[in-house]
Amino acid sequence: AGLKGLTLRARAGPVRQILEQAMIRLPLTMRRIHPDISDTQLFGGPDIAATLAEGRLAGDRGLAETPALLILPMAERAAPGLAARLGAILDRGQGHGLVLLDEGIDDDENAPAALSDRLAFHTNLNDTRWSDARMILPAPGDIDAARSLLSRVTSTATDAATLTALA
Repeated sequence: AGLKGLTLRARAGPVRQILEQAMIRLPLTMRRIHPDISDTQLFGGPDIAATLAEGRLAGDRGLAETPALLILPMAERAAPGLAARLGAILDRGQGHGLVLLDEGIDDDENAPAALSDRLAFHTNLNDTRWSDARMILPAPGDIDAARSLLSRVTSTATDAATLTALA
């Protein structure tokens, strides 16, 4: 969550499926969302069915309430409004992460830059053959150790400029 997530450019298929199966093994709560997700589903609001059943106003907590890794397939179809709302969730720093599954075919079909710019990792698997696709994850203890060290990482403006130039 400290690194915010990943933009993965890959069409649906066996190569991307290998990555998605590996992500399932991560010790994280994951929620798959749709590009047309409503504000009520994201941020909560009245639950109409429960309100009618109980005879009183009942609310529903949204996905933003509980930290999770949000997985957005068809990210290239995400509307600017959704990108802004997901960006706001990430900016709160409450432990959310985001995986953008960018399935765009043409160069002009991309996940929203407003979201991609917030994510630490960007990968393109479109030229990866199935026979070359392997996913090796670190041990859960290694992930926990790295997570505990992340809060002690510091950087200066010079470090950011140097990393940007190297990238």
